[in-house]
Amino acid sequence: MNSQNTVRLGWSVMIGVITPLIVPNLAEGANLRTPMIKEGYLSFRHSGPTFNGEERTGWTDVRHPALDGTVDNVRGYDWSDNLVRVLTHNVNAPGGNSNVNPDLRRQDFDVANAIYAQAGITILQENNITIPGNDIVTSMIMPPGSPVGGSTVEPSLSMLFGKNRSANTDTVNQYYVDDIPVAEGYTLPPIYASRGGFAFGGNNTNPLPPGTPNFNNGFAIADTSRSLPNGGSSTFAHELGHFLMDDNRFTSGDPFHSRLADDLMNANPDDPNPTAYKIQAEMFGLREPGQRIGNIGTKSHFGENVTNLAGGAAITQIEALHRSPFVKRDDNGFTHGDRADFDWVEDNIPLELATQTGDNHSGIDFLTWEIANIAPSQHLWEHPSASTLNIEHQHDNWLTGDRPELTLGRFNGNTFQIVDVISQIARYADMDVGASGNWSPRESALDYIIEFSSDSINWVRGTLNSVFEDGWTLASKAEDYVARWFSDVQAKFVRIAAQPLGGNHDGNTQIDAIIAGTAKDFGDAPDSYKTLLASDGPRYDEGNLQRLGSQWDSEIDGQPTILADGDDKSILGGFPTPVDDEDGVVFGDSWVDVTFNISRPDPNPYQLRAWWDTNYNGVFDHTSELYIDDLLTLAPGIFTKRYNLGFNPKADGLYSRFRLTWDPLDLDVKPFGEYYSKADCNTTDAAAGNCVSHGEVEDYVHVPEPSSIFGLLAFTGLGLMGLRKKR
Repeated sequence: MNSQNTVRLGWSVMIGVITPLIVPNLAEGANLRTPMIKEGYLSFRHSGPTFNGEERTGWTDVRHPALDGTVDNVRGYDWSDNLVRVLTHNVNAPGGNSNVNPDLRRQDFDVANAIYAQAGITILQENNITIPGNDIVTSMIMPPGSPVGGSTVEPSLSMLFGKNRSANTDTVNQYYVDDIPVAEGYTLPPIYASRGGFAFGGNNTNPLPPGTPNFNNGFAIADTSRSLPNGGSSTFAHELGHFLMDDNRFTSGDPFHSRLADDLMNANPDDPNPTAYKIQAEMFGLREPGQRIGNIGTKSHFGENVTNLAGGAAITQIEALHRSPFVKRDDNGFTHGDRADFDWVEDNIPLELATQTGDNHSGIDFLTWEIANIAPSQHLWEHPSASTLNIEHQHDNWLTGDRPELTLGRFNGNTFQIVDVISQIARYADMDVGASGNWSPRESALDYIIEFSSDSINWVRGTLNSVFEDGWTLASKAEDYVARWFSDVQAKFVRIAAQPLGGNHDGNTQIDAIIAGTAKDFGDAPDSYKTLLASDGPRYDEGNLQRLGSQWDSEIDGQPTILADGDDKSILGGFPTPVDDEDGVVFGDSWVDVTFNISRPDPNPYQLRAWWDTNYNGVFDHTSELYIDDLLTLAPGIFTKRYNLGFNPKADGLYSRFRLTWDPLDLDVKPFGEYYSKADCNTTDAAAGNCVSHGEVEDYVHVPEPSSIFGLLAFTGLGLMGLRKKR
């Protein structure tokens, strides 16, 4: 099965001419998720041999990470539980006020969050304040040809970085100035600054000479040098990288800059030369359908390794970033991933490969869910050392009022074969593209591989059945494209991994919740005969121990079709693969032969009932059209019994329904509804739907032969379009 729209070729008769009719089989469309039978949440695995398995956790918030009052209550912004907080300062320029455009500052945070999402880190603005700084900026002016890191610049920067610093020592202090001579940006990282900067010992670990200054740390960028033709710049993100990687150096050439043109830490990421590589706004930040994204999703922008000044083996830039004390972590694997509440867990291949510090559970692993209790929603980022820095998640009206979270309990079945995966379309982290090479919200949602297991050891790949384009709620677009997957095994576990980095995918996937449901054997006559679950159609949980004929199938709902072959043909039926299960009855001119296939040990009581719509009114009348009512005691084995009838059971257009039920608790089994067995159910549990139903339902209709043109015309008058003869 797949998610492509397919067509079924039928036939229609109009004025004696047979013409083809295309009937769509819709598997994907602009629709909301539909409930499953006995559905409930699976538990993100919190214990066992594979503990959790997520590289990071996070949530989708309506607030822009610049926290400047900008909100998006449609798609929101993905926030990581690995956070860096930045206090920005607008510095008055000589002769006037700083002219930092708030939109450019917000764009700086867009660019930074898109690039640092590759490292699993969110950059938040703690606040923005305006400060005086004319005298300091003026003192930074140096004669032409003065070296970067000269004796004037860094002491002046230290003076600037001493102004209005955040009261939180875990916050990075950043300053927008009118101009920084000889550079667009300049950074004094913590250890580098404490060792007196470039002119003293900041670039090595040699003993410090007497009088070495201890500079204030921070970074500054020129507020007038950041606007490029395509909008935006990576200067803010680049200088922040210097700050966070601090005492780590590149091993050849410029120790402060990468040699790789694709790297954020390349010396000239914003070189206006059109032949030079530029990390600009079109490769970062918010992506909308139809816009190209550059190559952020297919290449690492932290590619070249670094070495710490103290020595040791080379490490990745991502590892160096996560070792920074300014990256604050909160692992919420115990509460995220259990409910559709916009609090997610992530599998991130680049983090698995590039870092141990930045991976919540080191090593290559999977996101795993199981049948177990689910955790309550927390909606809180907690700072491990200071409760004053805790951040409440804000989901606006996504989860309030008439738009609450998807309220379900845990899945209570013993096994499952159907799941709905509620994934995130992450504004910053998802750079997945479609076939056109443009950013794709669908690919960003379906950016994972899913497998099922009955024992957590042997795994089989899932089959995509359908995709609900509008997700589970119209309140937000962040969780569109909920996908329904089938399993070929009776599963107790499901696991997910991100699609590998490269091609169309960026190597990460965010999963909010997984909902499991059950499949049952339904009928497939038209719904006027009560076939769909919503019509209380006939259904059974289990049929392997008692069957009509050799085949038994199950579906997520009844599959009504004119030909009564919906569960044989429909892309939504015949679970997990299409099966023609109507093989238990042979029709004669005035009789039927019914084959019973029993696997349950020891003789047991069973009931067979069958109805024919002999008055052709589109309804099975339970009393007047019940033509077989037989209580049998059957031992294991296969045998056939003939039932003589007072009419022709295969008359043209005549629908029939057969139900075999194991020892029914209620002997008055009707052509609709669900019936349980005395042996494993009582009246109280049956009323609550807490039992397993055992049996099979088979629907039939006789289709006239094509040569019977009058019968064909009469039958098409009833709405039948098809020539497949069904017993």
